[in-house]
Amino acid sequence: MIYFWPTSPDVLLEGGDSTLVASQLQTAVRLAGTAAAPATGISLSGLTFAHTTTMFVAERYSVPSAGDWSVLSRGTVELDGVEGIELRGCTWAQIGGNGVSMSGHVRDSVVADGDFLKTGDSGVVSVGRLPAEAPYDGSHPGAEYPLNVTIERCHFGQTGVYGKQTSALFIAVSKRIIFRDNVLYDGPRAGVNM
Repeated sequence: MIYFWPTSPDVLLEGGDSTLVASQLQTAVRLAGTAAAPATGISLSGLTFAHTTTMFVAERYSVPSAGDWSVLSRGTVELDGVEGIELRGCTWAQIGGNGVSMSGHVRDSVVADGDFLKTGDSGVVSVGRLPAEAPYDGSHPGAEYPLNVTIERCHFGQTGVYGKQTSALFIAVSKRIIFRDNVLYDGPRAGVNM
């Protein structure tokens, strides 16, 4: 049995909504394939993703490049092994972790006209994977990394509610990630981290 005792009656009346949300999902959508057989040509438009659970307690963070930041390559929307994906006009509101996670083979994709509001970690993370023996320039034939991805005309407000090392956009082991015409405010010290 679960009991909920609000600290005051105003908690239930705030905004006229008395809905209690108990998050259970970390990831709402996962689009996945492989570099040899990618998921292609998928578009998500006008969707709202909200109230996913936090990831920082149960998941293992990694240090994907020679920097000092750690990141979780997971998100409310996860892209891995994809090409030609479009996320347009979507909203990520009060989610527990990253909004969009692009890891491994992500090519020629777009995140546009989106709202990232009160994200637990970063708005968008772009993280590639290198074999252990590969140089950091991604030239190894086994390297899988995001390439030719555009993030544009998005609104990032209050990113990093829970996370320690967060930003509107985190990039590591990625190539030609275009970040333009976006609005960032009320977030951590690094709006964009590369």
